[in-house]
Amino acid sequence: MVSLKNIKTDYKRIAIASILLIAVTLLLYLIEIFGFWGIYGEGATASRISELWYVDLILNFSPIVLVGGFLIYKIWSCYEAFPIA
Repeated sequence: MVSLKNIKTDYKRIAIASILLIAVTLLLYLIEIFGFWGIYGEGATASRISELWYVDLILNFSPIVLVGGFLIYKIWSCYEAFPIA
């Protein structure tokens, strides 16, 4: 059994990883904006396409799902390394 007193927390690594994940999230949003603009342009077609519910869902939530999925994977793999029982 792992005692919580023996686990040392590396706050510097956590801060750097958090900043990098926030930067990756912002970069993914930027890539999506420029990708959508490059494909559909600025006309009426882009306006009609951007109003579709699934396009809005993809553009708003895919970066969060990607980064959140990565975080869940990292937490889950670290959790399995320290069994509670």
